[in-house]
Amino acid sequence: MQIRLATGADVEQLTGLFDLYRQSLGQPSENHKCRQFVSARLSEGDTMIFIARHEVQALGFIQLYPSYSSVSLKPVWYFDDAFVVELYRGTGIAKGLIAKAKELADSADVVLIKRTLVEQGIAVQEKVKQEDVEQETLTGNLQQADESCGDRQDNATEKSPVGSAFKSSSVVYMYHQAL
Repeated sequence: MQIRLATGADVEQLTGLFDLYRQSLGQPSENHKCRQFVSARLSEGDTMIFIARHEVQALGFIQLYPSYSSVSLKPVWYFDDAFVVELYRGTGIAKGLIAKAKELADSADVVLIKRTLVEQGIAVQEKVKQEDVEQETLTGNLQQADESCGDRQDNATEKSPVGSAFKSSSVVYMYHQAL
């Protein structure tokens, strides 16, 4: 398996993955709109997408959106979008995608922020589990934690399921209320 930053040459395969990802979140299939979205993100350079492939088959992706933090006075990269084809879930692909994103963030001295929706006060565990990432216990504002993609030792005392975050190496997990 190869995990690398996507280029314009990957638009077709990313379109299929992105459409499946949106369908897994209850959205209708809109392949043409997905292609336009993915193509625009890559050509405008306002996102970074890692794609996981085995030979010629695309297996999954993670998409990073750059921004800035006035709290840390550093750039941050948000990742909301991560997906692995159902047949290949549980094989470590999502962990590999997250590891590549963390590696790039560490080399650029950027904080990664993972946003996870909260519905009715409960974190959406199924979406997280689909991507090979264990459901994380939420802690108060940016409490320090020591984690390596699922092997987490929680040092926090205050826990809250809504509107909080915790820092894990270079990844901050931020939970917010679903609209």
